[in-house]
Amino acid sequence: MEIVIVGIDCATAAKKVGLAKSVLVDGQLRLEAVEQDHTGMDIAARITQWISATGPTLIAMDKASTSQATTLFH
Repeated sequence: MEIVIVGIDCATAAKKVGLAKSVLVDGQLRLEAVEQDHTGMDIAARITQWISATGPTLIAMDKASTSQATTLFH
C-alpha cells in the first residue's frame, strides 16, 4: 500500500507557505517534492494534485503562532 504524506508549512503570506510531498511504500519513505513561492490558489491546486485517488493521504500542517494570521488560500 502507498501512503501519500503532504506537509504544509503555514505562513502569513502565500508566497512563504512551504509544501512537501512524500510517499511511503513498503516501509520506505521517499521525498518527491518540496515547493514554495506559490499564490494562494496555486497552493490549493498543488495539494489537490498530490492527494491520492487510490489510497490514503495524510496532510500535516504546522500551527501558526497566535500572533500570526495564517494565510493558506488568500
